[in-house]
Amino acid sequence: MKLNPEVQTHLKKEVAKKAASLVKPGMLVGLGTGSTATFFIEELCKRKLNIKAASSSKRSEEQARKGGIEVVSMDKVTELDFTVDSADEVNPRGDMIKGGGGALTREKIVIASSREVVIIVDESKCVETLGAFGLPVELLPFGLASTLARLEKLGYQGVLREGFVTDNGNVIVDLKTPPTYEDPKKHHQILVSQAGVVETGLFFEVNAKVLIAYETGEIAWMNA
Repeated sequence: MKLNPEVQTHLKKEVAKKAASLVKPGMLVGLGTGSTATFFIEELCKRKLNIKAASSSKRSEEQARKGGIEVVSMDKVTELDFTVDSADEVNPRGDMIKGGGGALTREKIVIASSREVVIIVDESKCVETLGAFGLPVELLPFGLASTLARLEKLGYQGVLREGFVTDNGNVIVDLKTPPTYEDPKKHHQILVSQAGVVETGLFFEVNAKVLIAYETGEIAWMNA
């Protein structure tokens, strides 16, 4: 469902505020990337807790540091206590498409390193079947034309994000075909088996809780 942009922004802020209230002093917190995650970091900075954070992107890291949060490098982290991130789409099973902000590979690492994960979304991100948003896929720039041609032969077509480079120095193609991903794991495995594909924005079998903000004003856990 589509929401009025002002309403959607309000919902993002409210669910971000709720997620920030779950963070406890002394935690090592994982920071996601994207517009909703940005609101979470903003709220977290306001709380002035004695915490440390590790980030999935340079821009989230910079925001947290400017807000007074001590940021540590993920290169030195083996486990995070609590991570909050957002999603571009989430289905009833909790499978997701992420990567609208281009940080999908680092987001997967941060989430995989976390003891507890909360995904925050507004109700417009809840779908029955993944795919309407498109699927971000991170590719190596080396041999890009070849990689795109091979993906096209497999039925995966999309648009390269012009001028965009990930924090890993790679590029993003947003796949528009196929239009849906009823079996995210299958499509992920097909894509990452291709040389030149670094990672996909398909997140599945993720041990995460999904917190949803509704237009009615309710904020509730998915499948609660």
